[in-house]
Amino acid sequence: MPLVTICIPAYRSGPMIAATLRSVKDQAFKDFRCVVGFDPPAADQMEFVEPFLADPRFICHENPGRLGWDGNVRALMAAVESPLFMVLLHDDLIHPAYLETLVARLDADHSLSLAYTDMWLFGGNAVPAVNVMDIPETASRTDQVMAFLLQRAEAVPWRGVARASILREHAFPVDGHGGFAAECEWTLRLLVQGPAQRVPRPLYYKRYVASGTTTATQRWGDLALDDLIAAWNGHRTRMLGMIREITEADHVQRNLLEAAAEAALLSRLIQAVRVDRIPAAVRDAMRDHIERGNSAVSDHLRRAGATSPLTARIESVRLMANALWAMWEDDGEEALRLSTEATVRDPENAEALFARARVLAGSRRHGEALEAALAVLSITPHRRGLVELLQSISNAMTAEAGDHAAPPAAPPAPAPAAPAPRWRRWRRR
Repeated sequence: MPLVTICIPAYRSGPMIAATLRSVKDQAFKDFRCVVGFDPPAADQMEFVEPFLADPRFICHENPGRLGWDGNVRALMAAVESPLFMVLLHDDLIHPAYLETLVARLDADHSLSLAYTDMWLFGGNAVPAVNVMDIPETASRTDQVMAFLLQRAEAVPWRGVARASILREHAFPVDGHGGFAAECEWTLRLLVQGPAQRVPRPLYYKRYVASGTTTATQRWGDLALDDLIAAWNGHRTRMLGMIREITEADHVQRNLLEAAAEAALLSRLIQAVRVDRIPAAVRDAMRDHIERGNSAVSDHLRRAGATSPLTARIESVRLMANALWAMWEDDGEEALRLSTEATVRDPENAEALFARARVLAGSRRHGEALEAALAVLSITPHRRGLVELLQSISNAMTAEAGDHAAPPAAPPAPAPAAPAPRWRRWRRR
């Protein structure tokens, strides 16, 4: 039996899956089995997989019917027999040291349920960036889950290598809505199950599609509004249910955890339900959902009682979610107010600083926009979109300075051509 099973759920992957499988074959760690599960039709996809099947470590099958991405992941996990496993999506890549690095961490600490790395985003029109989920490895279960929630419960760690013992009692979530945020639920399940350890190296490479969006965003966009709200409500119920399994949390900790969860869930709802796809008549209903989310956060913070250092950070996440909605509605003044208040509550909230910089830049307040953007640079230098924002601020400042500059008395003498400057591009998320 191999030590690690690599599960690859695939559907109409085309030639991209050949690069994915090549990255598996090139692993320095060799004790693995790689199982590709195709949702049908697969006949026209096999030409890209067949060259790898000569290696007995690679196995491929076609599902008897369409399972959807979430059902496909669940089926692959259900067949795992090895002590460790991971999920590799059909168009992503892993560094040759990926398995070797993570298996070594799990071997060194048998209490870990999961080891994961940072994630490099590439492809399409997206700016390459490093996506980081910084979960302190020495923290308690309560503190690890809190760190996950304060980072908006994003699903970076689920791509790591995990212990298959979790599969004896838990299955990957399937929701009937295309697997809405199922990977985020699974990440929380792994953290509730046991401690996780981050390797701060970008060894997992996530591909963006041609439009510069993630496949998760595409799935959300395919849902009707009512289905999207229903999917989010089910997601919220399951996330809060897992948090309540943390029995060691006292009354204050439990309410802080639930407040942080409600703030992260509010952010996810607003990310999923873009205002440009909502008829004006439906926006009032969306505002009701947002108000209920705000009230849920406030209620849990009130129940927690004594002010905790975490209270301001949770409030900052909530405020930033509302700022995002104001941006969707083109209310720049409200977006600036909310994002500014979010940064007052938590000066390290890079998302709020980035939003504030964008709104200020749009208002031609270039000095303030630059200050906020440079604060983001100091916190998350690889943030996606940051270099473009800095460039746009620079271009706007140059244009305005040019508008007011006096024309030269005579044309300057031509200068020798100089090579174009090479910008050092710092990116994250």
